[in-house]
Amino acid sequence: MKFNDCSIIAEDNILMISNSMISRRWKIENGLCHSTSLKDIINGIEYLKEDSETPAPCPDFSVEDECRKVSYKIYKSKDSIVEEESLRIDVTGDYGGYSIISHFKIYPQTPAISQWISMSGHIPIAKSEVTVEQPIDNIEDFRTLVNNRKEITGLCDMLKLDNIHKKLGIADFMAHTDRKDNLCHWREDLLTIHSSNSYSSNLLYFHDQVGDNGIVFLKEAPLPHARPVKSKFDLLCDGGEMFFAGHGSDDLTRYPGYPFTVILYDSGEFGRMKALHDYQRKFRIYDEKRDDVIWHSTWGDRNADKIVSSEFMQKEIDDMKEAGGDFLYFSDGWQKGAAMTSLSMERYMGQWGKEGYWDVDMEKFPDGLDEVTEKADEYGMMKGVWFCPDQVNEYENYEKDIKVLLKLYRKYGFNKIKYDAMTFKTKLAEERIKKVMAALVEGSGGKAFVEIDITAGIRTDYFDAMQYGFLFLENRYTDFRRYYPHCTMRNLWQLAHFVDPRRLRIEFLNNERNMDKYPDDLLAPFHYSPDYLYVSTIFANPLMWFEISNLSAEYKECMKKIIALCKPIRRKIAQSNVYPIGEEPDGFSIGGFISVAGDTGYTAVFRAAGKEHSAVIKIPLKEGKYKFTLLSGEGEDFTSKAAGSIEFKVPDKYGYSLFKYKKID
Repeated sequence: MKFNDCSIIAEDNILMISNSMISRRWKIENGLCHSTSLKDIINGIEYLKEDSETPAPCPDFSVEDECRKVSYKIYKSKDSIVEEESLRIDVTGDYGGYSIISHFKIYPQTPAISQWISMSGHIPIAKSEVTVEQPIDNIEDFRTLVNNRKEITGLCDMLKLDNIHKKLGIADFMAHTDRKDNLCHWREDLLTIHSSNSYSSNLLYFHDQVGDNGIVFLKEAPLPHARPVKSKFDLLCDGGEMFFAGHGSDDLTRYPGYPFTVILYDSGEFGRMKALHDYQRKFRIYDEKRDDVIWHSTWGDRNADKIVSSEFMQKEIDDMKEAGGDFLYFSDGWQKGAAMTSLSMERYMGQWGKEGYWDVDMEKFPDGLDEVTEKADEYGMMKGVWFCPDQVNEYENYEKDIKVLLKLYRKYGFNKIKYDAMTFKTKLAEERIKKVMAALVEGSGGKAFVEIDITAGIRTDYFDAMQYGFLFLENRYTDFRRYYPHCTMRNLWQLAHFVDPRRLRIEFLNNERNMDKYPDDLLAPFHYSPDYLYVSTIFANPLMWFEISNLSAEYKECMKKIIALCKPIRRKIAQSNVYPIGEEPDGFSIGGFISVAGDTGYTAVFRAAGKEHSAVIKIPLKEGKYKFTLLSGEGEDFTSKAAGSIEFKVPDKYGYSLFKYKKID
């Protein structure tokens, strides 16, 4: 079957999946798939050194029964109304009392193929003697695992690659950002000398040092610590033999395994970023009307729910309009009931155990929410609301939560939901949390989205639930000396190597608050101008983390100018590829971000307390001559030849330069 440039052929126990960029082939033995080819079509590279004797995906038991029949279902589909359509195949092996289904998916014009596993019927009790759940307590356990690697079960994929002059990249991510910083780290191990190692990570990559091309391996799942069903490793690497383990299900008849995706790339690090970001964008098609919003929350000024009232919200709307904002957000406190994070004395006991929990607090809003939301509509503002699901008995009231969210959407037009205060420790709880998000997106016809808070708890995070909205990355406060602009920028810069910045919400604060908390601090927030803080977020999604009515007139005026300037820029950036450039932000370096859309785009370079006023920065632009026009900040227009890098100058400490660039030769 064909769809666009995609093709799936299944015949004579051979499965072939391809598009114009990638192809994979498997042989089917006893109902399970053994990988025999992985090819980069554009560059003519065959990555597999040998056929795999080990099937993948496979369940966490040794399949000793004889497959009675293999059937194929090829179809076009998408898991969400906002996702791009893909071509899929289900390969079903019938073993009598049970069936094993290997699922595969490919998008058009995308160098990626995904696969995962599910089952039906009665699962055999007997398990393999070699499983990924076995502890690795000492070197003998590890040797046993390596020696019996061909019998390992519970695999997502298995590939035999050539390890000579190759690197293995391992990316580690941090969530629970209330207590974590430096949110992404990665290292590269040389594979040339044969060695055996195991790794735990959602994202790894195999890089050819000679060709500067490679493969990204992505498990579309919560981070290892957050998965309800644990695996001792995600990859067992024995030379060039790659065993990707841990499908993440304790009952494949109820919960399919997590998708595992191979993504091909070329052109080195920038090419890898582009391939990863482009793939993530398949899950959620950008809609300017829905997605282009400067999120606003008063929570950053630490008054929490106590300040929320009709009078306060109407004042915020007026000040928001004056400052050029376009979003009204009802934070925790609009509802009658109290939440975990509330300053009220009432403790969190489960929302549906309290009568009228999600009713409007009529003491704070005597006329309900209508008066405030109608005023926002009059000003042409978008609207959002805070919500947390009921955790009782593994979210057993999730259907009631769905009704509340759809009611809020239909009655008030709340199509941007801050989804907060959740923790899951079982597959059932994980599934129910996702069902709430899915129901909102589908029930709104794709017009609503979820802002998934990953600041605490055990939650979906960087590579899970990508079709439902944005990631609310972190809470930072000057009250506790926990906000430094270069630290926030550093987290975005690090994550952008792997996570599409278009999926991240990045905060900036009222840096005139709590100046006394930063005595003699050369990196204190008050050293920066408000426009510096704002521009540092526009290559992702800005978050005003303050009460606008509490801003000084000077701050508000600065915000008005920079928001107006950047509004059309943000929309163009959102439809471009975004890359981190320069040195990693640390308060003394020069670095930033660049958007690329063909031969034009935008770039911002930031300086903090460092002595150097210029830096030669590697950039992902085609060789040629470019004109850089200064739009905001310090510096001046310039023209430069790009041959892999360009020199940028930022004259002043705590300064920045925002440019529009265009290729002129």
